[in-house]
Amino acid sequence: MTAVIERITDPRIRLGFDGLVRSEWIKVRTLRSTWWSAAVTVALMAGLAGLAAWGITSAGIPSDTSDGLLAVTLGHAFAQLAVAVFAVLVITGEYATGMIRSTLAAAPRRMPVYLSKALIVVLVTAAIAVIGTALAIAVAQPILGSAGSGLDFTSAEQLQGIAGQVIYLVLVAAFAFGIGALVKNSAAGIVIVVGVLFALPIVVQIVASLTRIEWLADLYQYLPSVAGQQMMMIGQTGDNVLSPAAGFAVLAAYAVAALVAGGFAMAKRDD
Repeated sequence: MTAVIERITDPRIRLGFDGLVRSEWIKVRTLRSTWWSAAVTVALMAGLAGLAAWGITSAGIPSDTSDGLLAVTLGHAFAQLAVAVFAVLVITGEYATGMIRSTLAAAPRRMPVYLSKALIVVLVTAAIAVIGTALAIAVAQPILGSAGSGLDFTSAEQLQGIAGQVIYLVLVAAFAFGIGALVKNSAAGIVIVVGVLFALPIVVQIVASLTRIEWLADLYQYLPSVAGQQMMMIGQTGDNVLSPAAGFAVLAAYAVAALVAGGFAMAKRDD
């Protein structure tokens, strides 16, 4: 064991970025939390899509292909919680177990370590989101098609909405990873992310409706989850409604800000 530790901490031996990425991939895929998060995310996306499709076709109300997009993307509202927890745990788990010391002993340069972890989080989340979306379509499309409200794959807007769900989940994971790196604590990171994504929009809506403060109503559209969801919406217009591109820009800005803050904190503190 002593020989192994000496080899890891030998200043002449340095892991390249590709080595760091492979190392982080091994860590992530051997964690049970990764597989649980993936299973929960995919199950929620497919299950809720099927339930929504059944509800749409059973209601007996005339519908169109936009209902198909609504059914397929409904699961993101709950799947974002699973991917956020996964992203937070990737970084905070090492601080909780003390493994971060071994990681930094093998790779003292902190930013490559941080970026390799962030890259793995993004790639794994993208894979989960693609699989979940594909299964959601596979479950919902036959049900919706029987009522003439299935997805129209020739529609650029609907394809954009489908892709928007994947992008949304990836950006949420990036945001959560940055917050986790910033606070170093699993419980605190999860509470902050859940609060920002779920609780904050509700609080802002309630306060805005009670106080009639106009700027709060404007602020609501720029909250991370509210803005990001516009990537999955079609045909919405209005003064207080962001376009899909603007929604993407706002959520991406939050994700980048969280990643930068988390990276800066990790680089500066003495772990």
